[in-house]
Amino acid sequence: MPSFRPAAAALALAFVLGSGPAFALQRLTLGSATAPQGQTVAIPFSYIGDGSVVGLQLDLTFDPAVLGTPSVSAGTGIGGQVLRSAVVASGRLRLVIYSPVNAAVGNGELARLSFRVSSTAPLGQSTLGLAGVVLGNANATAVAPTELANGSITVLDGPGAFYALVPCRLVDTRSPNGPLGGPALLGSSQRSFTLAGVCNVPVTAQALSINLTVVQPTTAGDLRFFPADQPVPLAAVITFGAGQIRSNNAIIRLSPAGALTVQNDAPGAVHLVIDVTGYIQ
Repeated sequence: MPSFRPAAAALALAFVLGSGPAFALQRLTLGSATAPQGQTVAIPFSYIGDGSVVGLQLDLTFDPAVLGTPSVSAGTGIGGQVLRSAVVASGRLRLVIYSPVNAAVGNGELARLSFRVSSTAPLGQSTLGLAGVVLGNANATAVAPTELANGSITVLDGPGAFYALVPCRLVDTRSPNGPLGGPALLGSSQRSFTLAGVCNVPVTAQALSINLTVVQPTTAGDLRFFPADQPVPLAAVITFGAGQIRSNNAIIRLSPAGALTVQNDAPGAVHLVIDVTGYIQ
């Protein structure tokens, strides 16, 4: 990766550190995923704010013995901003996002990070952290983040126990009410779905490769996915603004009974669509 030398004009990031004004919402979120040893996995980095931030800098921390140095690409939510990245130390990747014209950083996915899980990585959860976060407004004044959500990659056995499926719709809450249909996910609530036996997903599946879409969210927020028998993770899989239609790909673990739970952190309702493309066992 080339050395990191952003031009001085590039960083309205010579932000003045100190006590800036308090703002209602500045949420930075790293996603989470599940992957077998030896597989490459993508993690989204998302932002939801009040429109005051025009640039940010942070370090993504990770265990280099478990995860190779990630490749970085612009996320689907980045607009007129510039994204730069560079390794600054072992297990520490710096991300810089700024607007050359002092336009506000928009809500949504700002970057996507692709990690290669080591073939010898220990099984279990490896944390992805957010450190040294600096946000700045158009006056080059520091803006304090109100919420930071670290991410994780959960490593499963084996490099190759993946089975592709013909894409198939597992869940659509726009459909009539039922176990895999309506109603919409209620605000600040959880809902579980038993997916083993649906769309040719076997009862032996440990995790699913899915495409998930949020439709008609009434407020901004995020969704967290996790096995139905496990505690709620810190990291969200997808973030969204009010009225947006947004999609993301993910590998999500299932409980031994083949179920997953979705937690809607938004205060308002949102419809959810889940399509499966494969499974791991």
